[in-house]
Amino acid sequence: MDVDIPRFWEETDKMTNIGYFMGAIDISKFCPLDVFEQRAEKLFASMKSSRPAPGFDQVMIPGEIELNMTRKSREEGIEMSEVSLREFKELAERYNIEYPF
Repeated sequence: MDVDIPRFWEETDKMTNIGYFMGAIDISKFCPLDVFEQRAEKLFASMKSSRPAPGFDQVMIPGEIELNMTRKSREEGIEMSEVSLREFKELAERYNIEYPF
């Protein structure tokens, strides 16, 4: 269970016993890319038209939250916490660099 996994940055001497897999699939080896894209769009449209779960106002597909955040960041700039801004300011002062924010 995940409660048994050591905290990466706090318990660095402990073995985590977790693994990762990353794979890449060449869709064109299975079907034409335009056919795949049409099927994916149809699936996404079907998912988006589904009734949201109680307490939610919309159905979201994987990656949609991140895509929306990326779009917002490009339009409005990257949102940064007060802590990060303070740390950047301290670094700028330490290295005599003009702080632009």
